[in-house]
Amino acid sequence: MEQGEERRQRAIKAMNASPQTEIQTSIHILPLTTLEHFERCVGLQIEVWGYSDGDVIPRRVFVVAQRIGGQVIGAFDGDNLVGFAMSLPGYRDGKPYLHSHMLAVLPQYQN
Repeated sequence: MEQGEERRQRAIKAMNASPQTEIQTSIHILPLTTLEHFERCVGLQIEVWGYSDGDVIPRRVFVVAQRIGGQVIGAFDGDNLVGFAMSLPGYRDGKPYLHSHMLAVLPQYQN
């Protein structure tokens, strides 16, 4: 299988897994700053929404967001990235703000 097809198959498998009724974990929220982190965000989009390679927000956008004053933060269960949020800086009516552009959380960690 091609890399994109393998990702889609993993995403389908993850989405069809029975959700855990109770997750006994400690989630840590950390800023994401490395290319490895941003690549993991790309993979998470595919797992959460089943996006194709052409639909995902690429890691270069995460790099730009982080470097121009936006925020990229991740939720970790141990070493596993289980969710992320990415925001972009904006300026409207003379005031700066952060535009919440994307949020993704693995289904078994939602709610």
